Amino acid sequence: MDPGPLSRTELRLACLHQVGGAKLPVERRGLLADFVDAYLPLTSEEEREYKILDRGKEAKVMFMTWSERTRAEGFREGKKEGARETLRKVLLRQLRRRFGPIPEPVKRQVEEMTSVPRLNGLLERVLTASSLKELGLLH
Repeated sequence: MDPGPLSRTELRLACLHQVGGAKLPVERRGLLADFVDAYLPLTSEEEREYKILDRGKEAKVMFMTWSERTRAEGFREGKKEGARETLRKVLLRQLRRRFGPIPEPVKRQVEEMTSVPRLNGLLERVLTASSLKELGLLH
């Protein structure tokens, strides 16, 4: 295929915009975008140019290629885990300030918590609870 006067970066952007505008189910458009991603890889310098060119377009493509989705999912998971880790640390610090040294089983229990609502609930209740048992952390 002859790209004509387009650079590799411009060609990739044009292909993805064509795919984005196609009247196909989103899964099919995503698959086509993955093909563009796989068969028209960009160097680091071309990626920077691509991002600059893409920002200048008015109509944004409403899907991401597989690699972009993977990066975005990893970023979101990293942010979530970062938030959980921060909540765990704050909760442990508040528990120590309120109740003194924390028993190892309670510390482990807090460090293994993954529910943000549960962590937030404990953080709110730690201010008024009279014991670790009242918080449900000590049996």
